[in-house]
Amino acid sequence: MPLIEQVPVTGPLPRNPAMGWAIYIEGVGYAIVRSDTPRDLFLGHPVTADASDLAISICNFEPGRWQVALHNPTDKPIKATIRSSANWTPFSLPPRQVEVPAGPLKEIELQMPAE
Repeated sequence: MPLIEQVPVTGPLPRNPAMGWAIYIEGVGYAIVRSDTPRDLFLGHPVTADASDLAISICNFEPGRWQVALHNPTDKPIKATIRSSANWTPFSLPPRQVEVPAGPLKEIELQMPAE
């Protein structure tokens, strides 16, 4: 029978739910992790920004093709630096300055070299 554990992780922003969270309560995301076999896990959001109002989502279209979508829910433009998280390995997004107008999405498509 597999052993299932809840792993509490603090730090992700409510606007940027990390991949795989089962639930997010009072600033803590709880991931459900099978622990019956050893494995490497990444818990957190793959892309971060230095502006807390910026909402970030990512989508993996196919191997090597990712899209990062940035949304500014405020009524003023947001300037921010975005980057991939340190231990995220599917792609590397070096620090990049972006300006996201109020309201609409700004999409960044990343093409990774074929392996």
